[in-house]
Amino acid sequence: MAIISKLSNEIISEVFHYYIAAYASDPFHRGWSYKWTKLRLVCGAWNEILKAAVFWNKIPVTSLRAMKLVIERGMRSGFEMRGSLTSVADEAEQQKFALMLGLAGEIRIMDLSISEDMIRASDAPTPKLNHLVLRKGSTPPVRPVQHPKTLLTRFRSPAVSKLQLQGFTWTEIKPLLGAFVEDLTLEQISDIPILQFGTVLEGMKKLRRLSASDAHLVVLHGTYLSKLERLKLFGLEQQTVSGNSLLNAVGNMQQLERLDIQIRVAGISNDAPVITLPSLTSLSVVLSRSRDVAYLGRVIAPRIRHFQLSCLNVMQEDDDELEKALRTVRPLIRQLMRNIHLHTARIFSLSSQDLHLTLIEHPTSHVRPEEGIHFELCIEDQGRMINYMSRYLHSLWPQITALYVRDGHYSGKDALAAWHKLFRTMKRVESVHLERKGVKVMPEGLHHYARNGIADVVFPVLRILYLESVCFRPQRRKNQGNWEIKAKPRKGSFLEDLKRSFRLSDAASENNLPNAHDGALDVDEAVVELEDGTRRTQWTKPKDDGKFRLVINNAVRLYKTDVEKLNKPGRMVIWDSVNRRK
Repeated sequence: MAIISKLSNEIISEVFHYYIAAYASDPFHRGWSYKWTKLRLVCGAWNEILKAAVFWNKIPVTSLRAMKLVIERGMRSGFEMRGSLTSVADEAEQQKFALMLGLAGEIRIMDLSISEDMIRASDAPTPKLNHLVLRKGSTPPVRPVQHPKTLLTRFRSPAVSKLQLQGFTWTEIKPLLGAFVEDLTLEQISDIPILQFGTVLEGMKKLRRLSASDAHLVVLHGTYLSKLERLKLFGLEQQTVSGNSLLNAVGNMQQLERLDIQIRVAGISNDAPVITLPSLTSLSVVLSRSRDVAYLGRVIAPRIRHFQLSCLNVMQEDDDELEKALRTVRPLIRQLMRNIHLHTARIFSLSSQDLHLTLIEHPTSHVRPEEGIHFELCIEDQGRMINYMSRYLHSLWPQITALYVRDGHYSGKDALAAWHKLFRTMKRVESVHLERKGVKVMPEGLHHYARNGIADVVFPVLRILYLESVCFRPQRRKNQGNWEIKAKPRKGSFLEDLKRSFRLSDAASENNLPNAHDGALDVDEAVVELEDGTRRTQWTKPKDDGKFRLVINNAVRLYKTDVEKLNKPGRMVIWDSVNRRK
């Protein structure tokens, strides 16, 4: 507290705002969590800062006690309300509903899962409502049903610019589709008349963002959607739309910046149009069959900066079909690579039939960036697909300077060989981050052993190795009650592989070996042999002060004596020694 107490209240308040925004979401109850209020117990100064009304503007409808607390401490206007109101007969629900009605005139954002009875019981106007999200509950109404045209009229407001509706009928939502709406999301809306829907969209002059499930493409052909900036199509699980029809519809949207297609698209004909989307920067598609992306071969996007391809687990095609789909989108990938520099690679493999590969410009947080290349592929042979991706993006790998390998499944002899072959093309990698089982992609430490017995460094200019939650020693086998026999490890130790790599690098540095692959000398002349018979080649001198940094966080079975052995001149080891065995 001595250091942070020197900061001004304004700066501390901004820090609190970022913290609350990141951790206040409550996905289990569709409300907001107020666990951050424990910060008030740290000291009196923090308690005074957190008394400010600006921290108390989000009303969680999931808790009656929390609702009363926020209303008591919050501002008198600009409330955000999120939660669920389902039973008109429940006493607690009635009290929460009464509090909501009392604040209706001051609510700015409303996000509710609500029953039809609750909607009909609401009679308070919402003139300041700017963002409305309503999900109709499945509870059947107990009161006499009124005309559906009047169900949602109580939420109609000229201030509403963002509207999301789910589970209603066309007759119920039509009164809300006014000219003031800029962002519209319709999900599971039944009984939509195609022609009437098109007429309504034509009157929505300010509409710039449209997200719709089970939407008929005939509606999208109108010139009234030519000013759309974002379009998302999802649903239609049992239907397939025409690739030609989709191209014709999207081709008219010259101001389109983001396109997200999560529907089945049929193959295209030979006379399918070639469309140019000059403003398109983000494109996301879902692949359930190889021909689902055939239409993308006719799309030209000169400004594209983000591309995401997701392969569903229900896909029944083999790897040949997946490779065919990737070849179809190759022109878009190449254009994206020309538009931005991709220096960071993130890898995640949940299983041997799953591969997530992300290529972005800069290392970021856990939030998925809106730039770069994102593959979420369902595969049959991990090793084969990795080899294909090596060739598919061969011009990109030499640009990578930071590599992140998340916890996952990376076993299998063929798969590990493919990973090493891919990593050895990343000659400029300076930072490697390995998480838990991600170290399995480096089964020989930081080196690769060729058939001739020579150890070749995988990342020649590596400066930082970050190990998170890594198990340095495997768990020993149970001796089945025979205590006279010392139990042996199940397999090799990652710690020993790491030590061997460091010994090889130290020996190469002491002998001042140049790079054996720069043509300056023969490979046999750049080999040093250690006492254990291991030989090492290809050494590249660092460009900076020569200090290699090994950062270890939350290690498993790593001891202080191990760290002392790893910490040699020219190498700095940083680790969290809290609760570690000595």
